[in-house]
Amino acid sequence: MGQSPLKGIALNWPFRKEAYEAFCAEVWPVIDAIPGYLHRLEAFFLYQTARTLQPARSVDQPPANSVVEIGSYKGRSTAAIGLGLRRNASGPWRLYCVDHFFQNQGEPGLKEAFLANVQRAGLEGVVTCLPEASSEAVKRWPVERGIAMLWIDGNHDEAFVRDDFQLWKRFVVPGGVVAFDDWYLLGVRRVILDDLFPDPTFQDLAVIDHNLIAATKVDTLPTREQNARKRRIYWTLRTGSLNPWRAGVVMAGEWVNRPFGHVGRFFTDRLPLQRITNDRR
Repeated sequence: MGQSPLKGIALNWPFRKEAYEAFCAEVWPVIDAIPGYLHRLEAFFLYQTARTLQPARSVDQPPANSVVEIGSYKGRSTAAIGLGLRRNASGPWRLYCVDHFFQNQGEPGLKEAFLANVQRAGLEGVVTCLPEASSEAVKRWPVERGIAMLWIDGNHDEAFVRDDFQLWKRFVVPGGVVAFDDWYLLGVRRVILDDLFPDPTFQDLAVIDHNLIAATKVDTLPTREQNARKRRIYWTLRTGSLNPWRAGVVMAGEWVNRPFGHVGRFFTDRLPLQRITNDRR
């Protein structure tokens, strides 16, 4: 099985090597001590983004100094974001962690483990736990409380991912970041391709380590350069490849299959996920 060409790559997200090395030495050990599936480059993106957020809003509105995480598990990504916020000089910041923790049915003691990890990371003054479903928490979210960063890593079924994005995105302020984990999974990818990409208010997309995709909310019309970058990343996600020739083949297939509506998607959507083995017995 070949390795994804996006593995270990930060696409359209430049960063300083010194910042990454400092993160690996000082911050990553704290995050890596918490059980979970967040990779190091993803954690660095969350940490660095949180550390450099600006609570910008209109002059007649309060600053947007809130970050929302949907899906916390035991707090691995919580630590990455929270430690970045703690070092963000434009605070104070608050990280709201939305997770029903399986209501302690799937894994007893999950919420307690999360809170213990938050305490060990020294983030009690940053993190607020909202132990309920995302669709319920959003009903009580104050309209005036703008969100500077929205991290979506809850239930990966398409309907849940779409609700997480559509219900919460209106609170994200211009300049704010929306990020999804595990974009290669079909449910997440559907929402990204069908909801995020067509939305002109989200630009400057970045892909991190084959798992994470992020976009920045804007309040101006996208430039030609922004549209071009968005289009290139779109076809990278469609094909799972950085090769423009492969993207061209898929684009041609999309055009040929257009009269058949969604039937064409059966071939193009699953192409990046195919695995062929020679099973000879």
